[in-house]
Amino acid sequence: MSGYIMDTYIFRHGESPYAQGIVSLKEADDLTPDGVVNVKDSASHLGQRLSRDFPVEIHSSPFGRCLHTARIIGNTLSDLRFRVSGITEDSTLSEVENFDWGLFLPLVVGGELEYGSERFTVDDSLTNPQGLSSVRYFRSDSAHGLSQGARKTLPREYLERIDSFERYPSVSGRLDTKLKALSDVERTRAVPVICTHEALTGRFAEDLTGSPKALLGRGKYFGVRSEDGTLVPINYQKGALISEGN
Repeated sequence: MSGYIMDTYIFRHGESPYAQGIVSLKEADDLTPDGVVNVKDSASHLGQRLSRDFPVEIHSSPFGRCLHTARIIGNTLSDLRFRVSGITEDSTLSEVENFDWGLFLPLVVGGELEYGSERFTVDDSLTNPQGLSSVRYFRSDSAHGLSQGARKTLPREYLERIDSFERYPSVSGRLDTKLKALSDVERTRAVPVICTHEALTGRFAEDLTGSPKALLGRGKYFGVRSEDGTLVPINYQKGALISEGN
């Protein structure tokens, strides 16, 4: 089909209780009923864009919520008579390495915390003096840039754990690496679909909206096109991008 533009479509996993970590594709069953419906609706929406002249190949984070999402997308597109070549698990698309939300959030909003053998108070006037939202705090790597004054108030063991969180440029860069690999490889004209986590998609969400608080909604997708080696995001789905807190 001459002139057909092959975009890559990136899904954030559907709504989930976050009960599963890394599991097999067969075991993946981590979406809520509403999450399943939303992913089906998004996959059906994607199906309206695609040409049946090409097969669809799905690449997914190995976490249960993403694999479950990938399976629903594959089944939905198959029901719409698309050829789905399978689901490939890829650790490049995984969650933030060594991250723990329960240890991260107190840095943003403050509060009492127990870690290891110590119970202590996190003073957000020291750890988050700019009053950043959790999204901005993460994307600006503020957890890795705590002042000496803030660090002196926190236990060494906790600080070592915080310091081990994967940095945002690395998280965002993993998705870029995957996209460039997909665009560089001579493929059999298959349409790539990626299932991953919000943290990896943040830069594109900001590019699409101009908002530093922009998020890709759960179970939603956008497209990315390679133009002269530059990755350009394209929003095809109304309501896919939201602001933090919505």
